[in-house]
Amino acid sequence: MTKREAYLMGRSTGNGIAEHNFYDFINGSTDDVKDLKEWYWEESPVFQFQCLVSQIESEHYRDFSPFEFTAKEFNESKYPDEVWAEYERGVWNGSKQTYYKLNRRTK
Repeated sequence: MTKREAYLMGRSTGNGIAEHNFYDFINGSTDDVKDLKEWYWEESPVFQFQCLVSQIESEHYRDFSPFEFTAKEFNESKYPDEVWAEYERGVWNGSKQTYYKLNRRTK
């Protein structure tokens, strides 16, 4: 697994999670969203959303069996720390991209 492949995988994952959770975030309709907005009340909405997506990805998405194969591939790569960092950067950037795309549609 290259760093670029990990980044693209992360961006795709971030986009998917962001699209699935965008309207819950905008409406503040889950406890996770309410808690997050309370913790980061001074931050911009896009930062709050990126934190939500990152939290969902690390606490829920990684728990499913197919991800263990991805994690194994990351860990066995030549530079595992850098590969993980690129994956997480991709999740962060993918969620930001989706936030701006969907936020334009709601206005």
